[in-house]
Amino acid sequence: MRRFFLVWGVLLLISRACFSQENIRDSHEFLRLWIDSPFPLKSEVKFPEGCSHCVVQDGNKEPDYKFLHETAIGFWDNELFYGWYNNLEKELVGKTVQRARHSLDFGFTWSEPEIVMDKGTEQGQMYVGLQFFTANDTLFLLSNLENGAERPVHCLLAQYDRQTRSWKEINAIADRFLSMQAPVLNDKGDYIVSGSYAPKPGQTFASTPAVAISQGGDVDKPWRIIRMDANDNVNAFAETGIIVDGKNALAVTRREDSPFPNFYESDDYGETWRVIENKTFLAVHSKFAAGMFSDGIRYIAFNYPTFKRNADGSVDLDSIDFSSRDSLAIAIARPGEDAFSHMYMVSDPSTTNKLAVSHYPCVVEHDGWVYVSYTGVFADKPLRVGALTKFPLKSLEGRL
Repeated sequence: MRRFFLVWGVLLLISRACFSQENIRDSHEFLRLWIDSPFPLKSEVKFPEGCSHCVVQDGNKEPDYKFLHETAIGFWDNELFYGWYNNLEKELVGKTVQRARHSLDFGFTWSEPEIVMDKGTEQGQMYVGLQFFTANDTLFLLSNLENGAERPVHCLLAQYDRQTRSWKEINAIADRFLSMQAPVLNDKGDYIVSGSYAPKPGQTFASTPAVAISQGGDVDKPWRIIRMDANDNVNAFAETGIIVDGKNALAVTRREDSPFPNFYESDDYGETWRVIENKTFLAVHSKFAAGMFSDGIRYIAFNYPTFKRNADGSVDLDSIDFSSRDSLAIAIARPGEDAFSHMYMVSDPSTTNKLAVSHYPCVVEHDGWVYVSYTGVFADKPLRVGALTKFPLKSLEGRL
């Protein structure tokens, strides 16, 4: 949903360094951003063992839908749901629908696409990104609603009816908030979801990183929005991923003007946040997906930049290309480690999918496997696709 051609224009509106120095920490109480060794070159990053790739939804086979983006995946019992949004004309122009397919064999075969949410264009409203999650033995989704391109309205809650295979819109749970990954149940019994927030009513761009926190298991009641940054304009697209580990949380936010994304940490279940300095973790300006697997591995999925090294092994800052989205990777910190220490590739042009672009990841774990969905583009075809990569969780543990 984010236009590439807008990126450089918004740089004129956004400060390069938006944070007061009093709020910046370099101690990293929860996790350091990279171990004390050089950040790997792209050529040094390998795929996990047992990795496989497929295209779930090929937009080139549906020419009536001119645009596809922001895939999401989620399991309910053993049923895998794969969602995305479509525009009939072009990105954020014309009628917008959210659609999904489901699989009963862990992604080997898929149902036909089904409508999830559908808005007409008479009010200029459109559904964009969505997130699947389960609560109270029920499958829900969060649906981001905008009134015109990049003008957030609110985040909606919808509930799935398995008998009718349809979705029912419940209500809005957070105003001017765009969810960016599935909510996580914390140790206090609240659900917490990361995203981006528009501080002022009617403003264009959700430009401040934030979380929304539920009222316990009552997910249909209003969620509290907590900003991570006092600045109203951290980034035009303040798309944020979050790792939740007990009372601790680490968040990462997209930046257009730097290969060093913003990081924030919390030690009180996401109620308060502080900026932590990033001089080591490099990323392309795009959406992140972050979290913690059942074995305690913490992860960040992101687009990997291209760069060269200096003679002393350090990164040549002038060589960094943080605009190309051809390679999608996942950084991990294994249990007991205090820093991200290993890197794996998820998708690049060398895979069987042969995608020239892979971006906007969503990550879930189920039954010992890691599933990563993302938007893709073929080099020789005009329309986008929804792709999927899966690999055994044990491959990240170094046990395969």
